[in-house]
Amino acid sequence: MTIINGIKEETLIQRFIDGDRTAFELLFRYYYAGLVTFASRIILDSDEAEEIVQDFFVRMWTGLREIKNSASLKNYLFTCIKNRSLNHLKKEKSLPASFDYLFLQWVAFSFQMVIFEQILKN
Repeated sequence: MTIINGIKEETLIQRFIDGDRTAFELLFRYYYAGLVTFASRIILDSDEAEEIVQDFFVRMWTGLREIKNSASLKNYLFTCIKNRSLNHLKKEKSLPASFDYLFLQWVAFSFQMVIFEQILKN
C-alpha cells in the first residue's frame, strides 16, 4: 500500500476518478519524475520524454479517468508510458521493425570490416 502525502493511494485514485483536482496533482507530483526518467531511458531524449508524460497526464485529466483500482497504479502508469514511448520511437522511425534488421546491419558491417582489413593488408 502506497501512501502519498499521508493519503492512501487507493483513496487518491478514487478521488481523482471523482474529479478531485488535488488528488490528481498529488498523483502527478508523486509519479512524474520517475515516469520522465523511465521514458528518457527508452527514447533517449529528456525533452520528448517530458512531453510524453505530460501528454499522458493531460489525457488522464481530460477524460481518460478509466483508472481502475488495480493492484498497482505504478504498474499501470509505467506500462502506459512504456507503450507511449515505444509508439513515439515507431513514429520517429528510430525503432527497427525487428531484430532481423539489426542482424542484417551487423552482417553488413562485419562484411565491410573484413573488406577494410583486406585493403589495409595490401
